[in-house]
Amino acid sequence: MLHFFYLTSSLICLTLVTADCTEKSHAENNLHQKLFPDDASAGADYVMGAYAASIYLYIEVNKINAEENNDFGCKVALHEYGHVLQQAFLSRQVTSLTPPSSCSLGTNDIKRFQILNPGGHSVVPQIFETKIKQCMDSLPSSQKLLKVPTYLILIPHPHESPGIKLDQSIVNKVVPEYMELFYHIKDGCPGVIFSINFMANENNAVAEGEAEYYSENGVDGYMKNAMNGWTAPIFNYAGDWNQRLIESTNMLSGSPGKAKFFIRSGNGYDMTKLEDESGWRGNPAGELTYNYLKTIWRTSTTHADIQNIWMGAATKGFAQSFHDVTGFKWSKFVCDMQIYYDVETTCIEDDKWNLKFTDPIFPDPAGSVDCCGIEGTTCVQYAGVRNADGPSTGPSTGPSTCTNGENGSPCQNGGSASGTSGSCGCTCVGGYTGNNCETSHKVHSPSPSVAGDNDSADNSDPAPAPVEDQSNTSAANNDRWQRIVVVGIVLLTSFLLV
Repeated sequence: MLHFFYLTSSLICLTLVTADCTEKSHAENNLHQKLFPDDASAGADYVMGAYAASIYLYIEVNKINAEENNDFGCKVALHEYGHVLQQAFLSRQVTSLTPPSSCSLGTNDIKRFQILNPGGHSVVPQIFETKIKQCMDSLPSSQKLLKVPTYLILIPHPHESPGIKLDQSIVNKVVPEYMELFYHIKDGCPGVIFSINFMANENNAVAEGEAEYYSENGVDGYMKNAMNGWTAPIFNYAGDWNQRLIESTNMLSGSPGKAKFFIRSGNGYDMTKLEDESGWRGNPAGELTYNYLKTIWRTSTTHADIQNIWMGAATKGFAQSFHDVTGFKWSKFVCDMQIYYDVETTCIEDDKWNLKFTDPIFPDPAGSVDCCGIEGTTCVQYAGVRNADGPSTGPSTGPSTCTNGENGSPCQNGGSASGTSGSCGCTCVGGYTGNNCETSHKVHSPSPSVAGDNDSADNSDPAPAPVEDQSNTSAANNDRWQRIVVVGIVLLTSFLLV
């Protein structure tokens, strides 16, 4: 745990940051699983404060010839980078659509997108490195928003590359190397916070649909510029998108069927429920959702609109941000979509679909100055704490302690009031959720990789589930350190003034 403060006679600035490697095991295990997989679920990770984002790509290593159905891994790379940006917005590591310039990668594409090929060219041929790098570099500057590199890791496809797999000894060798590259393990992971559940405000239906739409759609997609200079025949990206829509639409009239197509809030929990109870997988459900939003419901919607929704979701929740940008409630959109796809003839909006903002012990750089080049500063401060199954408890310190939950209503089912005046909530016991802990539910375990995808032939994509509760001990320790440091500063200030 690191504490930074700056003291002058006129200003006291205190920033408390948890920065150590004690919770790196999940990221390390995830990296092992991605490099030595049983399935081909591509994925993307951008941990809070990490020194790089990572994308895992499963390559059909025998497809080295140009064909209309061969994208050389580019389409999935663009799709997963869409998830990287979503994570960057939700984690408040990107708070503007203006591309960074100073103290960052700027326009340096050599460092911005880098290829990692752990097995070497004898496992994944060099042509895949060349094609994927070209695809990523071709992205417009409006999408080059990170101040850290993005590493694309090439892994032989476990099912489409018969007899080819990374040797376990190679995996064991590169995992610590990549962990050091991404998180600076040897230095104690300075500034990296593995425990933040910034995906709590994600809308998985929109996330999957957006990533797929902009990775290849013929009109707006980025694939059209990615293949400049390729030798014909080249990948038919527009045809691939149209075919996906046809297959997803056929699922409405066939199996799983339109009678089961209920997106609800669209978050990871509801999308997991949709798949578990009705068989609707994340990718086709997301494609139908986003295609309706973009081409039917609000045709003026731009990619910048959607990315502004993600940025807003990081501080006020997805539903509120969606309303601010589109002018309509998320529940209104869902009802309109249900009727359009003939899921039901009439639809009554359910306000429970409009999920409120949740804040999981979040360092909040939003609104702070850009601290590039300022030695010894991090420009983040704790915004609040959140129970994984309940609403935000607001700032961790404040003038007035809450005695009831949201809107003054008492907490139910053993829940306890928490937070401060103006931001009251309920901390729920296990198995209960809701603004006042009024709803019992089944808690799912978190998926191994945040915003992971399955772009294999079955078009499946397990949605991320809600994370487990944050440790009460960790929150208490943070609060205890805050009090100790504040008291120390006050005493030191008093001494200096004397």
